[in-house]
Amino acid sequence: YMGLVPSGGVVSCLTAGVDTQDDGFYYEIRAWGWGMNLETWQVRFGFVETFDALKEILVKHRYLDVDGREYFVRLAVQDAMGHRTADVYDFTRLNKGVIPFKGEQKLAQPHTWSKIDVYPGTTKPIPGGIRLLRADSTFFKNQLARKLEINPGDPGAWHLCSEATEEYARQ
Repeated sequence: YMGLVPSGGVVSCLTAGVDTQDDGFYYEIRAWGWGMNLETWQVRFGFVETFDALKEILVKHRYLDVDGREYFVRLAVQDAMGHRTADVYDFTRLNKGVIPFKGEQKLAQPHTWSKIDVYPGTTKPIPGGIRLLRADSTFFKNQLARKLEINPGDPGAWHLCSEATEEYARQ
């Protein structure tokens, strides 16, 4: 169910992904299982219009399982390219668990980092400054396509909550 974390000690952490638009943010919160099979459950998804609303969902909100255990989003990636890049960088500077992200068609490796916050006139990174996470979107989309072929009852499945819509699937 939307907003509910799976119970029974199967969840190691929560993560989030955010797609930035001119008029707001599409987001998804996922719970990840223990182990190497990367089983994951959709906890919450939606659209919000403001950075304050996004902060509430990613940073302030506590998520519960049926036993009352609390979970918080430990890591989030937010699309920083194409829409409101400077605003996204500022948001990620203020919210250390949120990382600016750029998907690329093809990279030599699945992901890499680029320095964003450097001392003026140098390439030396500022300690504690943000870095841009760049990822090979083709690699990860192919990985997701394989996960979607796993039956929901089998280890390593990619689970959607019952409220997932066709619109969500198109996104």
